[in-house]
Amino acid sequence: MTQGRSAKRRHESGWVRMYESVKIMGERNSGTNFLQSAVYQNFTAHVHLESGRLSRAQSLQVQAEPTPKARAQLTEKLLDALHLEQAMLNGGWKHAALHIDALDRFSQTRNVLFLCITRHPATWLRAMHRAPFHMVGPAAKAFSDFIRQPWQTRLRDDLDIALLPSPVALWVQKNRLFHRANRARENVRLIRYETLVEAFEPTLAALPLARRARRELFVPIANARSFIPDKTDYHTYKARIAMDPWAGYTDADKAHVLAELDANLMSELSYH
Repeated sequence: MTQGRSAKRRHESGWVRMYESVKIMGERNSGTNFLQSAVYQNFTAHVHLESGRLSRAQSLQVQAEPTPKARAQLTEKLLDALHLEQAMLNGGWKHAALHIDALDRFSQTRNVLFLCITRHPATWLRAMHRAPFHMVGPAAKAFSDFIRQPWQTRLRDDLDIALLPSPVALWVQKNRLFHRANRARENVRLIRYETLVEAFEPTLAALPLARRARRELFVPIANARSFIPDKTDYHTYKARIAMDPWAGYTDADKAHVLAELDANLMSELSYH
């Protein structure tokens, strides 16, 4: 876990502010559900959750569309609008970019800690290829094509760029903003997914949140993404992060991804 400069000074002074609520953020397939489950299980803080469900009237409106493509397009449009409506209520979509001005507006009247989670881009790209949630259009079948495929952003991504050159650029844009917020604001923590899984207890113990009444931290073992019917769990996560993140990449694919990444950001996040 990395801390901003103000957070480091506060820690060195011996005074640690405790937060009453949490907003969890991170790009898709970065571990937000696992982190959310861990916070729920171990801390008393309120977790600000966006409502990702359409109203009954909106659902009926979607069902009235004549084709699956039209229904999908309308659903995404309505979810974009929902993010904008909820931004000041619960922080909006957890996968959105985190801009400091929006952060300040949301936390102005709340004692809220932002927990942002990031994941090594090599394994994140593999996960996104398997499950490209909320992607505009179909994902390329071949991984080599996918990592070179232009990525159209959603309105609720909160990025100023409508079309990115690839999903690699999406990782860079989002994580650059998470890192910037972490450096600038004391109520932001940026957690590496790999660190959370590998060093679960010390990572959670360092958070300025009130613990639940149990002696030991509870590790959520079951698959954190209950909406996906697979058999992955905490033990699977640990086994995966022990592997070389670039395993299975061709030399050309690895070179392409590294060329599109921000070398300074990778260094700041201790990724190689």
